[in-house]
Amino acid sequence: MERLYAICSFWAFVAFGIFPGMAQPTLFDHDEVLEIRLEGDFSAFQANLLKEWGDPPYYPAKFTYQTSAGESYTVNLKFQARGRNRRDPNTCNFPPIRINFPGDGEVPTPFNGQNKLKVVTHCQEEEAIIREYLVYKMYNLISPEESYRVRMARITYVDTGKGNVESTHLGFFIESAKEMTRRLASNSISKSIDVNKEDVDRANLTKVALFQYMVANNDYDVLTRQNLRIITNPEFGGMPLAVPYDFDGAWLVDASYSLAKTMGKKANYLSERKMKRICRELSEWQEAFKTFKGVEEQVYALYEHPGLSKTYRKQALKNLKNFYKTAANEKKVQTEMVGRCQQ
Repeated sequence: MERLYAICSFWAFVAFGIFPGMAQPTLFDHDEVLEIRLEGDFSAFQANLLKEWGDPPYYPAKFTYQTSAGESYTVNLKFQARGRNRRDPNTCNFPPIRINFPGDGEVPTPFNGQNKLKVVTHCQEEEAIIREYLVYKMYNLISPEESYRVRMARITYVDTGKGNVESTHLGFFIESAKEMTRRLASNSISKSIDVNKEDVDRANLTKVALFQYMVANNDYDVLTRQNLRIITNPEFGGMPLAVPYDFDGAWLVDASYSLAKTMGKKANYLSERKMKRICRELSEWQEAFKTFKGVEEQVYALYEHPGLSKTYRKQALKNLKNFYKTAANEKKVQTEMVGRCQQ
């Protein structure tokens, strides 16, 4: 443990030394939907997905967008496939990608200061993009600082390998780990350093676990860093903090391509909403819930998004209200959260 904290403190110090003075990105400071045009050989990109399963190559592309001044700007960059389950063509019609801006020269606002960015793309149903995006926005409400910011975009893909055939889909950009840690004057803890649940700031991990329970998602783990970034922040004396991401497996999102559904598993939000084995007292869960309760109406308001179907909106709100009712019930918290420690 002493070695872990020493390393955390060192990297936190480095973060303070490096990051001040760097240009502050503005991409995630606004919520307006971006209009993007991405031109590349998507035919070759998709045809080679299974052949390049290990470390997929980058493909060149032209990236066009409007600056904050309303001027059109085009930059040559490169992109690659990312992810695991969604990279399988049998699962997704189009995989998530990572775009890499050139290292030389200034890129105008809102992409100034960006380097590598994850893009959550259309997979099967377009609405799943919005649903996962809203889960990120929900966690932004609950944990404004220690969370990944996102920005929705309408992306027109131009396939130069098929005579410039165009198709337009929703997608969203995810704040890079580098930008997130810089924003928090922190740094990521290397996966080579073992971090257990007991090592992470107790209140922080309680909040993360309660949120994952809220959206019915168990696809995360501290030790393996599964869908969690572990960072150190000097404000907490170097105590590691967990920042969750990648919520498409959450039953609140209910994506048709989720692993459970593709395996033919019959389940729903309530049957799959289970607290992971994390030992906390009743008072700790109740303390964490105060933050959730404080943004309850804002959480519901997210689901007024016009891109959601009436059926999904009704069911999502019903599930979220069930969570709030459960988390406010001492007996249910005792059974479903405190009791999980012994299971």
